Amino acid sequence: GKPPRRRAMADSKPAAEKEKGRFLRGKLSQLGTVAVLILTNVLKIDLGEHIQALRFCFAMTILFVVMVYENIRPRIKRKALRDKREAEEALEGWKKATSRSRKKSVVKKTHEEFQPHVIAMKSPEWGEDEVETKMTYTEYDAWMLNSKLQNLALQVAITVGMHYKLHYTTPLALQVVSQLLAIYQDHLVEIYIKHTEAEGESG
Repeated sequence: GKPPRRRAMADSKPAAEKEKGRFLRGKLSQLGTVAVLILTNVLKIDLGEHIQALRFCFAMTILFVVMVYENIRPRIKRKALRDKREAEEALEGWKKATSRSRKKSVVKKTHEEFQPHVIAMKSPEWGEDEVETKMTYTEYDAWMLNSKLQNLALQVAITVGMHYKLHYTTPLALQVVSQLLAIYQDHLVEIYIKHTEAEGESG
């Protein structure tokens, strides 16, 4: 009655777990913001003289990032459907194998048990303490996508507030650079748009 081991597929790992150990992984956006600060100081660039261009670039950058993330959402849903169909086929295969066996299995299984899962720390509701939560890989990726959009909204609110209340222009330039570099090496983008192969093995 042991369920068949599911073969590790190229896209079977959760996207946010793919790229561990790569050079400068996750640090490119930070380096970009440091470079902007150094260049503006060394070259004596007054960002206040380019305020309209900065506002336009900031708005277009945020719009672009949101569009990229929202393009990923239906791709995650389609992958979830594919994974569910594969799990259902694996379940049917297991049922046929156990029905032919002399030792009848009394264990009842569902298709969810034939899907790979990940344990992540997640808050059940906003403001509640994080608890270990078992999710399928696509559920994990969908959760990460929503978290990225929430973080983006918070960053935009802070940047806009600093700009309009305190008349700071540097945060606009920093956000343009950091957001574009971050989306370039984003795990979800690499898996669902660039179709980068997964690293590691399925558990």
